[in-house]
Amino acid sequence: MPEYGRNVLQMVEQLKQIPDRAKRTEQAQAVVKVMESLNPQVHQQENFAQKLWDHLFIIAGYDLDVDSPYPKPVPEVINNL
Repeated sequence: MPEYGRNVLQMVEQLKQIPDRAKRTEQAQAVVKVMESLNPQVHQQENFAQKLWDHLFIIAGYDLDVDSPYPKPVPEVINNL
């Protein structure tokens, strides 16, 4: 996702290495806030918060184990959009 840049990708990769799920979830929320600040036009979309979480899972390759406030996206559904 080019709109977020390499730094967000690096944050997500580091996020995936955190062994404690609660800490990983806390850091995932921080990454979503960074993504929101880097992509402010997302506020114009419906369900923008869910879209940001979906983008986080997509960037992570769908294998991020965190407590998300939204259902985890399914790659097959996203790829067919």
